Amino acid sequence: MDQKQEIQLQLQTEVIQDNVDCEEMVRLLEDFYDINQIQRSLNMIIVKQRQKVNTIQNTMSDSTLSLEDAFEDLKIAKKYAFRYTPIIIGSVLGLTFMGPAGLMFGFKTAGLITGLSGGMIGGWFAYKIQK
Repeated sequence: MDQKQEIQLQLQTEVIQDNVDCEEMVRLLEDFYDINQIQRSLNMIIVKQRQKVNTIQNTMSDSTLSLEDAFEDLKIAKKYAFRYTPIIIGSVLGLTFMGPAGLMFGFKTAGLITGLSGGMIGGWFAYKIQK
């Protein structure tokens, strides 16, 4: 009977060992499944963030292009821009200096014409000085 009990004991230990191995395999498979779920979740998060990052990158590229266009527009505007203050001052100085010259000859109309033409010439010179 000893041998029979030994065989039974050995079979029981093998069954117990098989059960332990089976439980470990089940736990291992559950762990693999959990890891797989975590990887899928991370992948979904990364894809969502990639879309946001791509949107941000596209917006930055668009704003960079807009800034470059705006800078070029400002260069063009600066080339065409001028101030009226020097033109007005030149016109007033031309009127001041040329107006009395016409009046010196005693002609009222000539004084008016020389004064206006002096103002126009003074304004024109002031405009050209700006450029």
